[in-house]
Amino acid sequence: MEVRSYSFSGSQNDAGNIIEGHAAVFDSPTVIGGQFIETIERSAFSECDLSDVALFVSHDTAKLPLARATRGGGTMKIWVDNIGLAMRAELDVENSPAAKELYSSIRRGDIKGMSFTFIVDDDEWQNLDSEMPTRRIKKISRVYEVSAVSYPAYEGTDISARAKEIKKEARKLDYTTFKNFMEQYKRDKDEEIDERTRTINEAIEAEERAKRAKDVPPEYIPGKGFIPAENRHSVTYDSQFKQREKAGKELKENRAVISHFNALGEKRTMMVEGNESILIPSTVSSSIKPDFEVVSSFIDVVSHLSLNGGESFKQPYITDIAAGDYTREGEDAKIAETAFGYANINRCKITAYAELTEELQKLPNAAYAEVVFQNIRTSIREVLAKEILFGKGVENDESRIVGIFSNKATAIDPDTDIGLSEITDTTLDEIVYQFGGKEDVETPCFLILNKFDLLAFSKVRTSTKQKFYEIHFTGGNSGTINGVHFITDSNCKPLTAAGTYTGDYCMCYGQPQNYQFVEFSPLEVKRSDDYKFRAGITCFKGSVFCGGNVTKKNGFLRIKKI
Repeated sequence: MEVRSYSFSGSQNDAGNIIEGHAAVFDSPTVIGGQFIETIERSAFSECDLSDVALFVSHDTAKLPLARATRGGGTMKIWVDNIGLAMRAELDVENSPAAKELYSSIRRGDIKGMSFTFIVDDDEWQNLDSEMPTRRIKKISRVYEVSAVSYPAYEGTDISARAKEIKKEARKLDYTTFKNFMEQYKRDKDEEIDERTRTINEAIEAEERAKRAKDVPPEYIPGKGFIPAENRHSVTYDSQFKQREKAGKELKENRAVISHFNALGEKRTMMVEGNESILIPSTVSSSIKPDFEVVSSFIDVVSHLSLNGGESFKQPYITDIAAGDYTREGEDAKIAETAFGYANINRCKITAYAELTEELQKLPNAAYAEVVFQNIRTSIREVLAKEILFGKGVENDESRIVGIFSNKATAIDPDTDIGLSEITDTTLDEIVYQFGGKEDVETPCFLILNKFDLLAFSKVRTSTKQKFYEIHFTGGNSGTINGVHFITDSNCKPLTAAGTYTGDYCMCYGQPQNYQFVEFSPLEVKRSDDYKFRAGITCFKGSVFCGGNVTKKNGFLRIKKI
């Protein structure tokens, strides 16, 4: 996620309850954290998810939102105009002191900016070798929230550090080198530069021969498949395609590859259809049919930290804040200390192994890397997704990931667990209102459950046989139940299934960031031709050192069957 702020260009109505302005501005070069110049292109929001956007002050999502734009309407409208991302919010100044305070601060000029939290899906860098490169944001996939802020300028250390990290990652992708390669290819397309160019040249020669025979075939682009000749120039050579080509070449040359796509970072998964290990493009079909998603997206929204080396990581958290009291004259002050706990995250090793036939050597570099990386990485992610929920911590003197449902998750008091025997019209209320501190109703939070329990929610009816719960999907396995966010995860046991027994954990509810996943090393993939050389089998092994634990006191409400 990234955060950007702009000077407030809004207005307020005389009634004292409407504010409007722009949370983002097109074609406005802005220096980000002293690291790079950034511009949002006009088409950036063309496919953006704006179905659920809340309004806060200074990104304080721990407090109740002051307005919200939802697919069905809501108290805020958010849309794209010729200036940028526009918003108009109706504040409940009569019943909400915070809303009245915000309106007054904007009117006085104390609040000077608007800000928004978003995810970039596509960007383009220029002059990356300079100290102040330029970044053009071409596509934003989702906006999570907008905020009114006091200082729209980028002077804080947090935004500076984040901007420096973004520029560092962009330089790793080496856009400049790839651009130079493409220019060289256009000048010398008949010269064999490397294996990628050789594959493309062969397709070009086949195309020229076919033209002479008045039969123009499609062109094969590594990593993209067969592209019709008339659409050839529309193919985008993006940064991930470049990285996979490079990784494939390095694996063919028997060098270990450090994946640029960490265990939790990339959300795409490719599975090969059928029982075969590899699908080689042929005249019958040039595409690979994806399988259904096998890993819940919950793994992608927990807090993620990358550390280079180390045996363990400790995350302190507050367990109790003692209250003060009256004190007589001359007596000592009442002791009101803050108690702390520590979530221990110990290093463990997760591996995956695959064997592929020598025919794979004939595949282009990009397709070769795609099969290897996705095969290894998806296998590791399946393990991590289960362990984040059910990891036992330490077993037989071996370190393991600590799962949310584990008794080793010491941040969670087992006495806060709740039991359910069925899903009724009060189930969601029982979960939401029993989570959080003594004073707060925590929001926004996610309910993690099996999809068959989601089905059970959908079957609950009112006295007039109407659906009691309105379920809306915002993605493949996520959405809302009566406005409460959910993510389905097949690792959860269905509360409503006959094979789920008393005491089995079935659901959890909380903020995903309350779980900390740590990578002590990046995902590394190695190749060997020695083990089954005679059979022509190439072996691949992936490994990652990692750990995880709950890092906030009672950061999740756990639901078990009774």
